Amino acid sequence: MNISRDHATAFLALTRKKSFSSASEALRITQAALSIRIQRLEEELQHILVIRNKTGVTLTEAGKKFLNYCEMIESLEREFLDDFTEENTQLKGTVRIGSFSTIGRSIVLPVFHDFLRDNSQVHFNYKMKELDELPGLLMSAEMDFVFLDQPLKKEGIESHFLGNEEYVFITSKTHTTNEDIFLNHDEKDMMSYKYFDYLKQPKKQLKRKFLDEIYSVIEGVAEGWGVSILPEHLVKNDKRIKIVNPKKRLTSPVYLCFRSRPYYSKVFQTALELMKKEIPKRLN
Repeated sequence: MNISRDHATAFLALTRKKSFSSASEALRITQAALSIRIQRLEEELQHILVIRNKTGVTLTEAGKKFLNYCEMIESLEREFLDDFTEENTQLKGTVRIGSFSTIGRSIVLPVFHDFLRDNSQVHFNYKMKELDELPGLLMSAEMDFVFLDQPLKKEGIESHFLGNEEYVFITSKTHTTNEDIFLNHDEKDMMSYKYFDYLKQPKKQLKRKFLDEIYSVIEGVAEGWGVSILPEHLVKNDKRIKIVNPKKRLTSPVYLCFRSRPYYSKVFQTALELMKKEIPKRLN
């Protein structure tokens, strides 16, 4: 059995663009031609790979396995051509990372400062998303790595524990603050409730205000709009912020998750080892 390169390329485009219309436009072919390529690929493999739905397409289990294969072949080919045609010590390729807000700007991105300065030909794609969105980005191959607060128990996924964030009760050091008002990221942000449950002091009806972006929450606390429960690493050097009861901390784990493959490109391996080495230092 031979796998058509055109069919595999069409499949990759479809998984990345999420819809037949976007993928066909990227490939500069008609939607009908794309549908034929996917159909013939499924006939070649004797498996259904994608299911159309209202939001675009969903990969079957066979589709996820084939996607892993396609990306491995793509990485191998890119790496070989780069080594074969270029006399350049810089890494090449793509690193795609999805993270939640509390560790993005403060923990994850600083790890890559030197890496990106030294490897200007690496395409770096970083996205900050809600926790419940991140697993889907990894499973659909839109991201190479995602950070979660628990291991992702899916076939073919590796989850590495990196350390804990330590959540503390914070208030303004310079303004009188109403400590009955809690500033949260959004309605799904339950860390305030978890903190008081952890202390066995449940507050069933917190007065909450939502500021969407984590650094807006910090600014709100600093200005005395309310109090919050946030990771210490975000505020420990902020002279406007006071940590209330600093010994009372709620830990929240940080996991690095990625899809397991028999082969990893040099840029993937380098990024992985960098994160496994440096992020625990910044969390602790």
